[in-house]
Amino acid sequence: MSAQLMFAVFGLSGIASGFFAGLFGIGGGLIMVPALVYAFNSTGIPPDHVVTMALGTSMPRSFSLPRTALTVIIAKEVRRSRRSAVRFPGLSPEF
Repeated sequence: MSAQLMFAVFGLSGIASGFFAGLFGIGGGLIMVPALVYAFNSTGIPPDHVVTMALGTSMPRSFSLPRTALTVIIAKEVRRSRRSAVRFPGLSPEF
């Protein structure tokens, strides 16, 4: 598989993963892992390691997204509490 075709496969699978995750709420791994298995098989990686590498490549994305979402949620709630839109008696300091 040429480098250009591999980049196209990765790009299109990333776009499809984001689209279907946003539209249906499915995990991106449902699309990314089969695309990575296809790409890794095409590059000549030993078949015994292909699925393990695909899952390992897809896994860090699953751990980074919840942290990012949690950071955004906390920042949003701090902003709301500063505007006194939401009150947390006993939990948040008075701003």
